[in-house]
Amino acid sequence: NNNNNNNSSGYTVPADIVLMDGAAVVNEAMLTGESIPRCKEPISSTSSDYSMTTTTKLDIDDALWKRSILFGGTTLLNHTPAASSSTNDNDNDKLPMPPPNR
Repeated sequence: NNNNNNNSSGYTVPADIVLMDGAAVVNEAMLTGESIPRCKEPISSTSSDYSMTTTTKLDIDDALWKRSILFGGTTLLNHTPAASSSTNDNDNDKLPMPPPNR
């Protein structure tokens, strides 16, 4: 395997990523200096704490949204896929639309 993103302790996240489903554990030490891994949860659980509309913006400075963002350069230590009990393609209807191009 010639993937430069893999290392012995995990997978280096290549860019900021919104966790849509499942759960993740990441080491953010290279950003925060903290050595304790952080648990991340899907945006579907985070968005239930907010009223999501088509104009809702993700704010990475808001601690609530940070629970669902894997930041580039951090190390993904573990990922648990979402339960596959009932997959519904309409689940994406719950997410806000991206901002318009200007």
